[in-house]
Amino acid sequence: MKKFKILSISLFALLITSSCESLFIEKDPSSGHRASFEYLWQKTKDQYSYFDLKNIDWDSVYTVYNRRVSDDMYAEEFFHEMFNMMKTLEDGHVNLYSPFSVSRYPELAVPDSNYDTRTIRANYLSDQYYQTGPLTNDLIHVIDTADNEKKILVKEINGENKGIAYVRYSSFSSMISSYDIDYVISRYGSVTEGMIFDVRSNGGGSPLNIFKLCSRFIPKDAGNTTLYYSRNKVGPGPNDFDDWIPADIDPEGLYYPGKIVVLTDRGCYSATSYFATALQAVKKLRPVKIIGVPTGGGLGAPRGGQLPNGWYYRMSVTQTRSVDGDLDFELGVPPDIYVTQQPSDNEKGKDTLVEAAILEIFEGQW
Repeated sequence: MKKFKILSISLFALLITSSCESLFIEKDPSSGHRASFEYLWQKTKDQYSYFDLKNIDWDSVYTVYNRRVSDDMYAEEFFHEMFNMMKTLEDGHVNLYSPFSVSRYPELAVPDSNYDTRTIRANYLSDQYYQTGPLTNDLIHVIDTADNEKKILVKEINGENKGIAYVRYSSFSSMISSYDIDYVISRYGSVTEGMIFDVRSNGGGSPLNIFKLCSRFIPKDAGNTTLYYSRNKVGPGPNDFDDWIPADIDPEGLYYPGKIVVLTDRGCYSATSYFATALQAVKKLRPVKIIGVPTGGGLGAPRGGQLPNGWYYRMSVTQTRSVDGDLDFELGVPPDIYVTQQPSDNEKGKDTLVEAAILEIFEGQW
């Protein structure tokens, strides 16, 4: 990073398993565990949308769990078996809701993360970074070893000093207003060579925010643009889907003209994977790259119902593919440049992915 100049600036429960019966809810002979098991297994067989992609033999799963379920089980025992049965789908949109617990896919409960808030704020942002709605933003700063002060990182490009914007979006559940994103673009659009858009460990939320962002990333002359396609499971057969439906947007609001690097990790799930899928369409129209590791997937929208015993369930009942036909993005949207956080950088207070993004924006081939 020695070739870059720096400028000073003041703006810019575990459920405990035990043989002690006092820990368990009382047995309920009328609970109908067998009926609920059969119902859940059949509903999953008829409605779940990714058996073929994940190469799951659901009939074999039935054979395993059929012999483990009886009506005289404790409720927690039955929940435990159904938890494990649904876990075979390896899907964070699959849940079972009982009065005493909720099942989830363990890999997504504590995903590997390449993101650390303290490292970012201590080493790459000024003390007066902006919080514009849900978007944490600032110009990238570096610590000047001469005086140990944070200063803006710039490079002279075509006779002008250009910086790099950093924008952190931690959850698609936090709604982005038109003002939020347009303000961020207006603040950095003319003074930066590129933007680092950090969605690492973003577990998803509202797809509306995908359209809000992408409508600012596609050029004004692009017109109506398809971001991805989705279809619904509509029958019990393995190929009973309706037609692919495009997710279309038009350019809207302010356009960011610089290079865009999006940072991802396995903690990117659901709407964040949709966003990464949508970027496959955006990158056909303007400079965009994804740096990091594949996302956690989650491209099946969930729908659910109620079991005979009163518990609730949900599962993925749609499929999504990219504009290039990639259906396996459900398993994770791959990055353009694979980078993972290095332990040696942790010790130095550096973020490996941010460092790679800075280098790519200033020195990469676009």
